[in-house]
Amino acid sequence: MFTALIESSGEHRKELIALRAGVQRIERRLHQHHTRLQRLEGVRDDRHTVGVMAAMDVMNGRTFEHHIAKLLRRDGCTDVTVQGGHGDRGIDVSGLTAGGRRLVVQCKRFAPYLNITSPFTAEALSIAAETGITVVHRGLLEQWSTGEPLEVLE
Repeated sequence: MFTALIESSGEHRKELIALRAGVQRIERRLHQHHTRLQRLEGVRDDRHTVGVMAAMDVMNGRTFEHHIAKLLRRDGCTDVTVQGGHGDRGIDVSGLTAGGRRLVVQCKRFAPYLNITSPFTAEALSIAAETGITVVHRGLLEQWSTGEPLEVLE
C-alpha cells in the first residue's frame, strides 16, 4: 500500500508541475495584457484634453453658455443661471462663488475658422484690471474645461 501511495504521489507531482507551468504561462499572459491595458487606458485618460477646444468651437452660443454654467457648478458655484439672450444687458450667466461673491459672465465665442477670434485688446485688459473683472482667454478656458479650477472662483 505504501508503494501505491508513492507511485500515485509521483503521478500527482507530475500533474501539479504541469499545472504550475500552465498557471505561470497564464500569469505571464495576464501581465502582458495588464501592461497593454495600462498603456491603452493611459492614452484614454488623456483623450479628454484632446479636442476640447474643437468641441467648444462647434457649439452655438446657447450651448456654450450652458457649458460655462456647468463649469461654474463643477467648481462649487451656486445659483448658476443661464440668462443670455435678447435684452440680457451682457449677462449670459450669473451665480454665486463658493465664497458667496456674486459673479456675472459674458460669453464671447467666435469660431476660429472665421478668423475673427483674437486676444483681448489692451483697452479691454486695462478696464478689466481697473474694475476687478477676470478675463478668461482661450488657453485658460481650455485648462478650465479639462478640469483645472479657475482661481478666481476659489
